[in-house]
Amino acid sequence: MRPGRDDGTLTLVQLLERVETLAARPGPGTEELCDALADLRADLARYEAEKYALRCDLEAQQIEVRRLAGALTRARRRGSEAAGLYVATHRLHATLDRAQVLRAVEEIVASLLGCEQMAVFEMMGTPPLLVPVSVTGLAPGTLDSVSPGQGMIGQVAVTGELWMAGEQGPFFEGEHPLTACIPLKVDGEVTGALALYALLEHRGPLGADERELLELLSTHAATALYASRLRLRGWNAPS
Repeated sequence: MRPGRDDGTLTLVQLLERVETLAARPGPGTEELCDALADLRADLARYEAEKYALRCDLEAQQIEVRRLAGALTRARRRGSEAAGLYVATHRLHATLDRAQVLRAVEEIVASLLGCEQMAVFEMMGTPPLLVPVSVTGLAPGTLDSVSPGQGMIGQVAVTGELWMAGEQGPFFEGEHPLTACIPLKVDGEVTGALALYALLEHRGPLGADERELLELLSTHAATALYASRLRLRGWNAPS
């Protein structure tokens, strides 16, 4: 292919320039050349319009392909999370051993949410306090008991509503950045709270995709912990 003639647009331009040169010369056939020149200009404009439309269609198709690929990726991730959650909840309810239940909660949070700093608070005593019964990823003794209504953990225990940091960033409970706080509810009553602190570095902020998972965890973890606590009390009760 000769240089300068690698696409239709350049060929039409060159032909148009030749016709314009011929039409500028006086003599017989000038009128016909002017008509041909007008036709060429119309063809060139139509070609450019069609090329632009095709380019827009191609870009729209590429955007749709990327959107579908993203949706497929999210669907696969949700499917994987659902399978993992099924296995995890089965493990939660398969035992009344308190240590195993707490370990199962820890592994669910680490594997499905990418968080290895967490604490389980349970409501204890009169007046009731939220007592940290299990702490993972934080130095021992760094978390204190919390009164209902105190800080974000205490507010979640009072309202029974899930809290996530979202775009506003973490809420600091003392020196620790709180990323999410999940109320533990049994039969609609708050029995404690699950506090999630700093996420892994590669993990983005929790969003709408994780809300359903956290709400399921609120019920399943609470029920398993409540049952294990009753079992433990039964073992320690006097005969």
